[in-house]
Amino acid sequence: MNDTKAFIAIDHGTSGIDLRHLGKLNLIIARPIEIHHKSNGDLEDKPSFCIVMASSMITVAGEISLKMLNDGLADIGYKIVRK
Repeated sequence: MNDTKAFIAIDHGTSGIDLRHLGKLNLIIARPIEIHHKSNGDLEDKPSFCIVMASSMITVAGEISLKMLNDGLADIGYKIVRK
């Protein structure tokens, strides 16, 4: 794992997603319910997305720029392209 990057991608292959590397956090599993797009995003002044996730206990939102997402995906051999 590259700890110098602010955002990393981890490929779990065909096995289940293992989050034990996060330690003993109060982890709540939430599912995405909305995705919002901003052309001149707040991160890196490039297109960005805000993903809203919810569980029965909490609703959270996180913003990621398209560049951050593509950089992370490149680590595992993928990329997002605009159609």
